Amino acid sequence: LWAPPGEHKHYLHQARAFCQGRLDIDEPFGDVATYNGRHYVVFPPFPALLITPLLALFGMHTRTTVVSLVLTALNVFVLRRTLATLEIAQELRRWVLAAFFLGTAYTTSLFQAYETWHFAHIVAVTCLLLAVCEAFGRGRAPLVGLFCGLAFLSRHLCLCAAPFLAWTLWQHHPADTLTRKVARIGLMCLPLAVCGGAYLGFNYLRFGDPFDTGYSYLRLEGFLAERVAQYGLFDVAYVPFNLTHLFLQGFHIDFASPKYLSVTEMDPFGTSVTFASPFLFLAVLARGPRAWLITAWLAVALPVVHTAFYYNNGFAQTNAQRFTLDYLPILIILVALGCQRSHPRWWKLAIGYSVALNALALIGVDLLRRVTAAL
Repeated sequence: LWAPPGEHKHYLHQARAFCQGRLDIDEPFGDVATYNGRHYVVFPPFPALLITPLLALFGMHTRTTVVSLVLTALNVFVLRRTLATLEIAQELRRWVLAAFFLGTAYTTSLFQAYETWHFAHIVAVTCLLLAVCEAFGRGRAPLVGLFCGLAFLSRHLCLCAAPFLAWTLWQHHPADTLTRKVARIGLMCLPLAVCGGAYLGFNYLRFGDPFDTGYSYLRLEGFLAERVAQYGLFDVAYVPFNLTHLFLQGFHIDFASPKYLSVTEMDPFGTSVTFASPFLFLAVLARGPRAWLITAWLAVALPVVHTAFYYNNGFAQTNAQRFTLDYLPILIILVALGCQRSHPRWWKLAIGYSVALNALALIGVDLLRRVTAAL
């Protein structure tokens, strides 16, 4: 958790460029786009903006792991407050918090927050949790829109949460007139539109096209380069692989050749939610207003469909599917509501199993690797 930044340091390079008044970075490396002789970080910019003040103080030694720990402390408080607002029983509240932070992709991303991709997920989850908390709580529409916009500026698919947040705000004061409800949604959309417009401008300044994110200029290597060369960034050819790893792939430890007796690592393609976090399926038991449930499930289903066609499934990741973090702050609300309609023994068993499996993946496998290496 206290590890220094990883090899690539995309956001540190981007933050340094911001400090220098530039959009391009100094050098190319993995997952960096090269366009017109300049090098760019293609990922949405808010995580870099967030650490820019820290980089001005600490330079390239800024630790995204420490930032992620601070954000996690905030996330625990925010999710706890949201569950209390929903009147989730105190015991169930504690179990849901343990499930979210210790039994999902959040756990493993926190342990790998020294890498660009996992840090982006932690930042995006923070923004989405804040948006959800505000939507269920005081219902200040501009803040909901701002947090949703910042989540989008961290991870694109977080934008799929916007209809759910809008409908939650729509229902926030049932006695309000239609005019007041429409005005509230408009106030939410304003900062969201500003964030979207800023991102389009960001793209235009870099690539000459507001809708060009730069992903097509990525410097890929290995099997990912071969995939994109043949099929592009999105294709139906990726669906079987991605859905298998999302729903069917079991807990898998890789062993090294030639005797295949020495543990090397966990499968870098991850473990499916079915086998890593089965408690998430209790979300199907959630009940609520029909339109609200539809928007909640759309916030989950749209990213699932989108990433099913994507050229990778979140590789590399440990005992999880990290793309689930793009909608986990919504899904966990459905899980909490679903647990209320299930016997405690079932959700306690499922959550306890998920937490234990993450502990095995993050701690036990490393111990096993050391033991087998010594044999």
